Amino acid sequence: MIGLACASPESQAAERRLEQAKQREQAARAAEQAGLAIRAQDEAAAKAALEFERERLRAMQDEVDELAGELVAGDRDDGAPLRCPSGEWCGMKAIAERYSGEPSSDHPDALGCPGTLLDRPRSEGSRMELANLPPASMAYATLDPEATEAKRDQGWSESCCYAWGSLCDRPTQ
Repeated sequence: MIGLACASPESQAAERRLEQAKQREQAARAAEQAGLAIRAQDEAAAKAALEFERERLRAMQDEVDELAGELVAGDRDDGAPLRCPSGEWCGMKAIAERYSGEPSSDHPDALGCPGTLLDRPRSEGSRMELANLPPASMAYATLDPEATEAKRDQGWSESCCYAWGSLCDRPTQ
């Protein structure tokens, strides 16, 4: 800006516009850098939140396994069978298919769902499905057509429902 006193008004205006453009460019670069820093912080926070949720799910699974173990750990004096965890599980057909067992004449595939489920998946699923997996204490499960139809009547068209249970042995002394 040294030669502005001798320059024409048009060239002085052009010089000011150029200076303003340089300032806008610097501000844009600073904003871009700030945006990248914020994005990196957001990604780190999301990663930490995901890891926290994984740990929380592991802890919940450990607690469920421990409680299931407590239910079957006691011995009865009268020799009667121990009470074992059981219940009903409804989930997406895709999840049920990953746990599918061999169909049998007693429990055939029906309604597009496997007739039986295994106690562990045949293949991996997405991490988003972790919240609705079959119970960890499940040893066997058979399709419940009535519950499946009821769930589908509620709008869950891809659902499969199962009655599940655990096998319980008498504890060894």
